Amino acid sequence: MPEAREHAPAHTTRLGALASPAFARLLSGQVVSQAGTQMSNTAGAWVLYRLTHSALALSLQGLCFSAPIAVLPLLTGILADRFSRLTLVKATLAAEAGQAFALAAITGTGNLRPWMLYLAAAADACRLAVNIPAQSALVPNIVPAHMLLSAMALSASTWSSAALVGPALAGALLTVTGPGLIFAINGACTLVALGAVASLRSTAPAQPIDGNGYAQLTGGIAYLRSHRPVLWLEGILLIAMSGALGVETLLPIFAAGTWHTGPAGYGLLRMAPGIAAVLAGLGLSMFPAAGRGAVTIGIAFAGASAGMAAFAAGPSFVLALFLLASASLCLAATQVIASTMVQQAIPDALRGRISALGSAGQNGLAGLAAAATSALAAAFGPERALTALAATIASTGILLALLMARASRRPPIPPVRPPPPRLPPIQHGKPPADHPEAT
Repeated sequence: MPEAREHAPAHTTRLGALASPAFARLLSGQVVSQAGTQMSNTAGAWVLYRLTHSALALSLQGLCFSAPIAVLPLLTGILADRFSRLTLVKATLAAEAGQAFALAAITGTGNLRPWMLYLAAAADACRLAVNIPAQSALVPNIVPAHMLLSAMALSASTWSSAALVGPALAGALLTVTGPGLIFAINGACTLVALGAVASLRSTAPAQPIDGNGYAQLTGGIAYLRSHRPVLWLEGILLIAMSGALGVETLLPIFAAGTWHTGPAGYGLLRMAPGIAAVLAGLGLSMFPAAGRGAVTIGIAFAGASAGMAAFAAGPSFVLALFLLASASLCLAATQVIASTMVQQAIPDALRGRISALGSAGQNGLAGLAAAATSALAAAFGPERALTALAATIASTGILLALLMARASRRPPIPPVRPPPPRLPPIQHGKPPADHPEAT
């Protein structure tokens, strides 16, 4: 265990996990890297559509990413429990930088083709299938235990911050220079993140994993089946992500069909959840909700459901922005609290595999839920679809919070007492000196 955890102070400062130099370096690298990733994703979708003029091509690009990322973490999670997590993060960042510079070079020569972007999306998924479990499991190894909630909250807010800055910068650059420079900027940002991670103290590989290959691979599943509170927490994360993605898929319909605001209004609607997520992460980082996890999660789900239903009712556009931000803030707070409780509960030897299971569920099942919400909107209208999603989020989320609280209060199973030792036999009619009957 790193020294930072052994000699951590007992108090928590308002800086939260930023008081840990190791985590501050890791977080700075995440911010820069994810901003570059958002810029690259925006440019990639734009250039693909310019090459094909087909919405189906964009769907195929999404499928090339979502299918591997929903399945591969089930197989790659064990890597984060068997090898150095820091080394895995470095390797995946180096691979991302190489891919970004390769795309920039190909684009600069004018030889970029759609199949190359499909291949790049699949490569992104394969890389993240290794990176996400390793990086999630690395955070508890480099911050003191009392700073974990702060660290998870700040980590969760980095992607939302990048979602606010990255697309806006990419849109401005696309009108001036084209996508090649953006791909190169992503590579440079990834190198900055790699430098920040390389400065961290190397973590020792995890302990050898017991059992045969199948038992090692399914160790995370077996743990969740026998530890119901953690299983319900993973379900809470899945429900929260389903709500966030479901709302996101309907925003273009509301912007164009309900308020007729066009691209500008759609951009504001996309910014509202990001701003709310950043506020939730910073708030929980400075004012942790320790000891009130189940209650806070239940209240947050109720608040998210109310905000989504009111948003669907069709108020004014300004009020809709506020309602959307409120619902998104509640969902983001739920995700931060639940993910922190998972990391605090699971053993370090299983962090990689359990984080991988969560990644597969949130990227796979939540994506299917978002697709189902879109199908409902096409059949019954976006207002009814969003109202149905809000009701589902409230009922299932609060139920899982209650199940988690109930399972956490159950007393542990008392250990089985070993049988008393057998007394040595009495020989020659006389008990030995240490026999009870000798006295």
